[in-house]
Formats: sequence, structure tokens, C-alpha cells
Amino acid sequence: MSYTVDNVVRDLKELREDYAQGDARTTALIAIDKAIAMLSSPDMILIEWVTDDVHAQAKEKGLRISNEDARNLLADMERKHDASIGINWDVIDCYLDNPMYNATPIEYIEEE
Repeated sequence: MSYTVDNVVRDLKELREDYAQGDARTTALIAIDKAIAMLSSPDMILIEWVTDDVHAQAKEKGLRISNEDARNLLADMERKHDASIGINWDVIDCYLDNPMYNATPIEYIEEE
């Protein structure tokens, strides 16, 4: 079985529970070793998109978006992405154009 990011998250959540119960040392070492092995593997790449990217792209389009809507947008992009297209700035633009993410125009105040 391959070790995935989801496995790392699950193991770290278990580690948190074990830590609360005082049994964390062995679990922590195992989780850390697995995370290091996975994240340093030449057989895998991880490409990150963060809410700051969504906010920056919204600003480029003259829009603003809440943190919650930016998180929802990222989650939907991850869940629905087409591997032949990937996730890129054009894809983020398409999502920002969708009214369900509540991106609103930025009000510019002209200085006198």
C-alpha cells in the first residue's frame, strides 16, 4: 500500500490523540518517519495552491473573496479537477466567475 498525504493526515491525527493519552513517542516517530519518506520520495510530487493564490487572482480580476469561499473554491478544484488540464490560473479564474463563490467587485476609491 502506498503512503499518501491522506495517510499522513490520518497518522498525525492519531498522533494527536495518542499524545493526549501519553502514548505519543513511538507513534510520533513512526508518523514522522513515514511523512519524511513520503515527502522526500522521488516517485511523487506535490503542487500546492493556497488561499493566498485565490485572493491574489481575485484581486487581479478586480474581485475580492472571503477566506471561507476561497477555501471552498480550493476544495472544489481539488475534488473536481481534470487531470488532463490540471489546476492553473485559468481554472481559478473560471471558479472565481462562478457566483457560488461570492467573489465581489473591489470598490476603488479615487483619491483627490
